[in-house]
Amino acid sequence: MIRGWTGEEIETGPRVRVTALLDPQPIGIVSTAPRREVYEKCLRATGSSEVEWVPLHVSEAGIREFGEDFWADLLAYPPLEMPRLTGRLVQADRTPRPGLPQRE
Repeated sequence: MIRGWTGEEIETGPRVRVTALLDPQPIGIVSTAPRREVYEKCLRATGSSEVEWVPLHVSEAGIREFGEDFWADLLAYPPLEMPRLTGRLVQADRTPRPGLPQRE
């Protein structure tokens, strides 16, 4: 797989190109990599009051199965972070959503 920036920038972030080297021929996908502030704005609009960014985590089972050396590069240079949402989850009218965990 080949990845790279196209050099283009749109409102939400840079354009990226991914080429999957498939047989019998490769396929290319052009998409956008939204900036962190774009994700945070959208997530807060859903009612999450706090957004924390955490790196990928390798489970103990994964370490047992493949060993620490297998994961060394990923842990030293995490390729991405995932958002963790906290706070009250509310509907558009700001009332609590039934069935969703609420933080006091």
